[in-house]
Parts: sequence; C-alpha cells; structure tokens
Amino acid sequence: MKKLLIVIAILVLAGNALAADRHVGSGQTYSTIGEAVTAASNSDNIIIHAGTYAENVDTGGKTGLTFINNTGDAPIVQGRFSVDNNTTIDGLKITGWTEAYHGIKGYQVTGVTVRNCEIYAGGDSGSASGVYFRKSTKILIDNCIIHAGIKGVTIVSGDSTDATYANGTIIRNSFIYDNFVDGVNIHGQYFTISGNQIYNNMDSNFADNHPDGIAFIRAIIPVDGFYGVSFAKISKNKIYNHTQNIFSENVTGGEEANEQEIYITENVIFNASSGTVNGVDMSTFGSRNFSMTNGVNGLYFYGNTIGHAGGLSIDFEDGKNGTYHFKNNIFVTTGEHISLNVSDMDDFSAGEFDYNLYDIGSKFIYADGTYYDTLTTFQAAYAMQETHGQSGTAGINAFPTPTPTGAGVLCVNNGATLGAPYNTDIIGTSRPQGAAWDIGAYEYYEQGSIHGITSMGVSKK
Repeated sequence: MKKLLIVIAILVLAGNALAADRHVGSGQTYSTIGEAVTAASNSDNIIIHAGTYAENVDTGGKTGLTFINNTGDAPIVQGRFSVDNNTTIDGLKITGWTEAYHGIKGYQVTGVTVRNCEIYAGGDSGSASGVYFRKSTKILIDNCIIHAGIKGVTIVSGDSTDATYANGTIIRNSFIYDNFVDGVNIHGQYFTISGNQIYNNMDSNFADNHPDGIAFIRAIIPVDGFYGVSFAKISKNKIYNHTQNIFSENVTGGEEANEQEIYITENVIFNASSGTVNGVDMSTFGSRNFSMTNGVNGLYFYGNTIGHAGGLSIDFEDGKNGTYHFKNNIFVTTGEHISLNVSDMDDFSAGEFDYNLYDIGSKFIYADGTYYDTLTTFQAAYAMQETHGQSGTAGINAFPTPTPTGAGVLCVNNGATLGAPYNTDIIGTSRPQGAAWDIGAYEYYEQGSIHGITSMGVSKK
C-alpha cells in the first residue's frame, strides 16, 4: 500500500511539474492566444505580452488554463473568452466583443476566476454582459473594472458545489459602472457580493430599461430548477444612481415565499439629488434604494446608510411572518418622499424592527396600509418595535462617504449589538470602537480619527 501511495504522489507531482508556460506576443513562441490554446495541455499558463489581440478565445474543453498578463504589460483582447472548468483570467483588458455576446462566458463550469481585469465597451444588443455565467459553481470575480457595456455581470442559475457561500459565486472588490442597463444580475443561490462600488449603470433610456445596481432575477417558469434568488449576501458595497439600487424580484410572497435568506448589510446606498449622470437629470429622476416584488423567507437588513431616493426609499413587501430583521440603519432623506413601506409588520418579530436612525423630513413610514408621519406615532402604534429608534440629525458626512462627524452624534454608540459576522463596518473596522455599536455603515474611532474610504481595496486601472 505504501508503494502505491508513493507512486500516486510521484504521478501527481509530475503532472504539476509538466504544466507549461506558453508565451504569446511579438517575438514570442505564439503570435495569437488561440495558437497557444491549441498547443496547450490542461493546467498550462498562457502568458500574454503587450499588444492588442483581435480574436475570440475558446478554451475548447481544456481545463485549468491560466491566461495572465506578462509582468508589467497590459495586453488588450479585442474579442471575447469562452471558458471551461478551472480557467483563470488575470490582468487582461477585454473589449470590443460584438452583438449579444459576452466579454467572458462560461456555461456549466466550475472553479473559474476572473481577477485584475478591465472588461469594457463591448456588446451592442440584447443582454450582452461583461461577464456571464450560467449553471455554474465556484465563480470568483475579484478586483475587476467592468464598465461601458450593456450589463456588467450576469449570473444565471448560479449555485454552490457544497451548499456553502465559499463555493458559490463571489463578486468582490470591483468597480462596476456606466453600463447601460444593469450593474449586476443574479439568479440562483449562494451569492456573495462584497466590497464593490456599483454605480451609474444607466443612460437616458432609463424609462424603458429600468436600470438596477443589483437585480435579483425571477423566472415564472424555473430556469435550471431555480425560480429566483436565495442565500445572497450583499455587504460592504457602495451602490448608487440607479432606478433601483437593489431590486429583489421574487416569484411568491407571504407565507408561501420561495426565496430565502437575503442579507443586506453594511452598505452605503443612495441616489444623487441633483446634477446629470449619463444624460439623466437626477433632480427629477424617480428612484428607489431597495425594492421588492413579493417578499422572502428571511431578510436581514443591518447596518446600512441609506441616502436620497427620487421616490419611495425602501420597500419591504410581504414575506414569511417573523423572518425579517431590520436594525442599525441610518436613513437620510430630504422629506419629499416616504422613507419606508412595510406591507406586513408581522414579518418582524417583536424587537426585530429597532435601533434605526431617521434623519428625514416630514414623511416617515407607511406600514400595514397606514401612514405614520413621525417616529413617535409609529412607536405608539407598534409598541414592541423601534423602542430604541431615534429621529434627528444623524451626524454624518456627505455621501458617498457618510462617516460619522464626531464622537457625540446620534449615530455613535447607539446601535444594537449584533455579533458576528456583522462586527466589522464597510471598511473592516471592528465593532464596537466605543461603548456600544454605531448605527450605519461606518464605525467611528473614539480616538478622534475617522477611517475614510477611497477605493475599498480596488485601484482603477
């Protein structure tokens, strides 16, 4: 038995050692990426030197290929990639794909990584996306810039290899902006969308396209076994300037809600109240920050800082009773629109709608079909909710970086203790820093310094 194990180990090591580096570019072994793929074996590294490569790359069933820029070079691929299992695409610029195709596409694949790439200005019809996967698992999109297309990222029937988030779809530390229709579309289960800036994904045709920052897509007839989105964590993002910054589209609601376990935590979500964005007059732009079509079974809405909306800011549709949780959020509005709509307050168990801070004008909440114009009237109607809620000046800096302005403001040391995994703020600062948790996406440093946020770990190329 020992001899057999030794032989197996030697064969594994030999297989790894045989992975070849195949260089592409002027003066290199291969002049095109396609030639290198044809010559490659599974798990080879295709190292792409400076230059522009007008080609569509298909891995052709080969697995484990890595496409990576030569150190210090920024090669441009004018075309698209179709990938197989365990492909990695690292450090490339991908642009100019045409028609309804996608910059990077995978179907029924697993273990694909896209990192350090700029994917932009491609596709001219349909739902062409910078990155598109269907019926796939263990997908990682990391530290990318995806912009100026029709849609940024589309995941259809996403899943996990083992019912964990780690082996589902992860989109993190990326800039996704100036796409014409949507920033991110997801459908399936086990999604982690964290540390991104998703913004300005719209154009002057917004009335027809209804562009969203993140859209949970539903299917009336299930696609690959999935109706909508379950098990999704949307955390530590900045999401702004869309018709709906987050849109949770669900098939059924109430006690029969199909979709389950949606986490919206430690985000900054808002729309500009003036100026022009991609041809859109923001002063008249109708928008929402979080909207639902039907409710879910399990909603966790914690520690967000919510700013201006050109319409109803937050809409909680009827889900399964006792499964909604709403704490430690800041609302800042200018008073012309209702801040919250709650279709069924029974979705919140006693004490699970609490510790929120409302820096708003004259309009407050529409709950169970009744309008409440102040926090006080709402508290009188629902004695077990918002017992620690506050109304007044939050004490935060301007969006898009609404950090607390000082130690004595309302949002500091007045939040609920939620525990892990909510015990870090949008930039990773541990909670609490003072006597209690702060309200909103940022934790204040009692020592007198405030951590600002620039690129959230991402550097635009």
